Amino acid sequence: MIGELDDWTRAPECVTLHGRLQKSKANTPVELVVYPGSYHGFDGPGPVGQMEGLGNTKTGKATVGGNPAAREASHACMFEFLSTQLGQPLLLSHAQRFKGHHYVVPSVSGFAAADDTAAVPLSDAGKARYAHFRTLPSPKAFAVTEKGGWYFNAGEPEAIATTFQQCARAKSRCWLYAVDDQVVWQPDVAARADAASVRRVGTGAPR
Repeated sequence: MIGELDDWTRAPECVTLHGRLQKSKANTPVELVVYPGSYHGFDGPGPVGQMEGLGNTKTGKATVGGNPAAREASHACMFEFLSTQLGQPLLLSHAQRFKGHHYVVPSVSGFAAADDTAAVPLSDAGKARYAHFRTLPSPKAFAVTEKGGWYFNAGEPEAIATTFQQCARAKSRCWLYAVDDQVVWQPDVAARADAASVRRVGTGAPR
C-alpha cells in the first residue's frame, strides 16, 4: 500500500516491481494498492508537512502526512488481506475493530435515561463530569467507584478496559454507569458490571 503522491518511496517504482512479480511469479500473494492524493505516511494521523535533511531522496526532502480516507481504507484492506492469506475469518469487522467496543457492552438497565444527570450516584462535581462525558465521542465508558469517585474514557475501542485499568491503578473498585449513550448501572451491587465481568467481543473470555 502506497500513496500516489509519495515522493520518498515513489509509487511508480512499486507499480513496476509489482508488474515484474506478476510476470515472473504469478501465484505470489502480493497485492498493490495505490491511494490517490496521498503522501508518505498516509496511514498516520499527523498533518501533511515537509521533512528535510533526508539522505535517501534526490532533494533531501519529502512530503509526509496522513490522509484520513486512505488511512481507514488501508486498515480495512490490511485485515482483509491477512484474513484471506491465513484462511481465517475476521473475528471483528472493520467497524467493530476501529469504531466499536472491543468488549461486550452490558445491557441497558433502565435505571435512568442517559441524559438524566441528576440520577448519577455522585456528588455535584461527579455529575458535572458525567455531563462532560456525554459530550465526548464513542466508544466511551463511565465508571463510578465505591468511594464516590469516577473514571471515564472516550473515543477508543478499549474504553471499557481502559477505564477499569484506571480503577485498578487507584486500587478502587468500580462499576460501569454508562457505556456510550446507554445507562447500564444496576441498584443491586451484585448485578453491576465490574472488571471481572467484562468480556472481549467474540471470545466469551474474561479480559
